[in-house]
Amino acid sequence: MQVWSTYESRHSPDDVKPFARGINSFQLLKDGDRYWVVNIFWDSETPAKPIPAKYLP
Repeated sequence: MQVWSTYESRHSPDDVKPFARGINSFQLLKDGDRYWVVNIFWDSETPAKPIPAKYLP
């Protein structure tokens, strides 16, 4: 199974705009009873590589 998540980083909870954003990809393996994390990949958003709209709220 593959699961995607996005993240935002702020210096303070009061910050309106994050200083960084990115996307995570988790590869999971189900052994019948539970899921195991096999791999995690992440990439920071840049102007040339924005987070795809389908992964944003």
